[in-house]
Amino acid sequence: MSKPGWDPPDAGKPQLYDKAPPAWTGVPVERDPVSGRLLSGDPLGRGDKGRSARTPGKTALITGGAVAVVAAVVVAVVLFTGGNDPDPEPAAAAVTSEQTTTSAAPTTTTPPVETGPRDIPITMTLTAVTPPPGFGPDPAFGTVGDVLERTWTLTGPCDGSGGCTVVHCRAPGDCTPALQAESQGGGSYVSRTTNPVQWQAPECTGGTIDTTITFVVSGVGEALTLSGTWVETAPQVLYTGSDGRDCGVYLTELSFSSS
Repeated sequence: MSKPGWDPPDAGKPQLYDKAPPAWTGVPVERDPVSGRLLSGDPLGRGDKGRSARTPGKTALITGGAVAVVAAVVVAVVLFTGGNDPDPEPAAAAVTSEQTTTSAAPTTTTPPVETGPRDIPITMTLTAVTPPPGFGPDPAFGTVGDVLERTWTLTGPCDGSGGCTVVHCRAPGDCTPALQAESQGGGSYVSRTTNPVQWQAPECTGGTIDTTITFVVSGVGEALTLSGTWVETAPQVLYTGSDGRDCGVYLTELSFSSS
């Protein structure tokens, strides 16, 4: 029998359900919003990397906090004696035993992990330009010391241990496909991609360029800073075009940091 003013033990407490919450959609993979095609990712903004011998030189991730439930259990046991004993013993005093659980783990407020897209302006400096064998410098591919202003859009924790997706933009609407960067520990990330050479002359074909982007992230949330290097590599060989001309690939190296 319940006492007046006494509520059932589950009243006002979090309830458990049999069905799980709906699945999250995740982070979409972005493509070039203008043409939809895959770009070479060239930070200098050129579509072609090859030359021929005739060419003058805020989804937000929802995080849940832990819920602490404190239960108080009161057990009352009353012991007594009675009956028709002509010489009864003095009535035993009522004995009451209480056991109360009131301790709760201290709650710690943890800021939610920022995973939505964050735009970070970066400054890139051209540190090396390597022409193909037998080719001279080509101003179209820049000069050592050139400075470029670009923007990176980072998606994911990017906290040095979680994943990080990078979209490199030369201008609004002129961006690379999403680059997946893998954590190397200590805030360091690396992204490696391989793309076919885009030739200036249609008579030239073949070849690929490997791009390695290494960077270090500091800070959290919207206050991220980063610095790193962008290096292109490829076999230093010449390709023969369909008309017999020599074709080669220019390679660039850059350093960058958030501005």
